[in-house]
Amino acid sequence: MKRVMIVGQPGSGKSTLAIRLGEATGLPVFHMDKIHYLPGWVERSATVKSAMTREIHAMEHWIFEGPWRTRPYQTSFIMRLHAV
Repeated sequence: MKRVMIVGQPGSGKSTLAIRLGEATGLPVFHMDKIHYLPGWVERSATVKSAMTREIHAMEHWIFEGPWRTRPYQTSFIMRLHAV
């Protein structure tokens, strides 16, 4: 297992599943909320989000979790989908 993308609606258990899968496999886990938002739910700029996402995608192994239908996540969802 090299790359895993977990998507779903808010409250569906994505983060819990990603954390447990990361513990079981040793793969690093990345949460979309932490890429899209600074503390206090302040949204990062599109340039910063894109750069952070590309940096993670360049890695050989990862678990990515987050929603896909909400507006700020749609572009990075497509990027993640192509990376898997």
